[in-house]
Amino acid sequence: MLYLIQSIMYAGVLYGIYLAFLRNLGLHSFNRFYLLLVAVLSLLLPLLRVPAMATYLPYDVASISNMLPEINIRFGSNTRITTPDTSGIFAGIYLSVSIVLLLITVARYYKFYRFAARKQYHSLPGNIRLITDCGYGPGSIGKYIFFPGKETDPNILQHETAHVQHKHSYDNMLLQLLQCIFWPQIMLYVIQKELKIIHEFEADANIQTDKDQYARLLLNDVFGTQHFSIAHTFFHHPLNRRINMLHQKSKSRKTLRNGIAKAGLATALLLTGMVYLQSCERKPDMPDKQTEPSSASLPMKDLATTEQYTFNYVEQMPEPTYNLLEYIFKNIKYPDEARDKNITGRVIVKFIVDEEGNITDPVVLRSPDKSLSDESLRVIRTLPKWNPGKKDGKNVRVYFTLPIKFSLG
Repeated sequence: MLYLIQSIMYAGVLYGIYLAFLRNLGLHSFNRFYLLLVAVLSLLLPLLRVPAMATYLPYDVASISNMLPEINIRFGSNTRITTPDTSGIFAGIYLSVSIVLLLITVARYYKFYRFAARKQYHSLPGNIRLITDCGYGPGSIGKYIFFPGKETDPNILQHETAHVQHKHSYDNMLLQLLQCIFWPQIMLYVIQKELKIIHEFEADANIQTDKDQYARLLLNDVFGTQHFSIAHTFFHHPLNRRINMLHQKSKSRKTLRNGIAKAGLATALLLTGMVYLQSCERKPDMPDKQTEPSSASLPMKDLATTEQYTFNYVEQMPEPTYNLLEYIFKNIKYPDEARDKNITGRVIVKFIVDEEGNITDPVVLRSPDKSLSDESLRVIRTLPKWNPGKKDGKNVRVYFTLPIKFSLG
């Protein structure tokens, strides 16, 4: 989830640079390259770490330590239950949706190429295949150009030929593949929409005819035509931008260079900053920032000061050598005082797994009642050893947070 949020954020910021410096500038090939770069980089950046840029920040960049699954302790029934780990369920749903989207996309392309294989075509220069009188179009996919009737308008044919020559279909295939795999990444849909308009600009620029006459052609009736959803279609909205781009005066080289330079500088600074922050780690000898508890929380205890460094995340996280949930179920008790007063709620305990795997320094971050806090701390202090965490091949101390929910059934 965090990866997708980061990906959307990065794509949004990079797309904002495009809107600020490049949109409608007339640099169709450069804009096309930039949008494709944004789509790919937004998916790679959250994974990028550069060891040479690693340094310690003067504060903790991770405000929450590693959160364990919540444990639900219920009194009044014969069972003590835990909130199920839904990560596997979400992963299964995510994978299922991706597979369905991939199958739909493959089926669309299969449908078209099967359709094209049954039709006779006219060979054009550049290994382009023209299909006429097919009931679809005008449009193009890959090396195919298709028209609904027997007649072909030379301007439209020239436009669709430009699509094929510039290999615009491969851009669409790449974006559609990324959308199938990373379907929650909403910015991919925004990028694809803008990229299709750039394709139209680039194809319109290849038309060798009177601009006003071509604009009237664009304004002809665009309804009542059929097309393939994966194709480039000649009547592509919004027509207003296409017509404005046709009549746009050529900008000076200085203006174009300035636009590219500003976009390039902003992108370089942004990417450098992102990679730097992702490569940084929290300064391990700084204590976590503590906030004032709410009226429903117990006063926080200060973590024991130690000479050792304590991390939130390391390369190899500590792991219990036993079933943690079962151990807590068997040993925790609902306090009589809390039960008599009908007190329920969630206790959040933070503790450290030290270099030897011992559970140390448990502290209550939030609790509805002292009796629930005391019981939670009692059980946490009895936890057997874990396999310790490792960083750079050495055993280190690592923070964990465990939520325990007490309820009356």
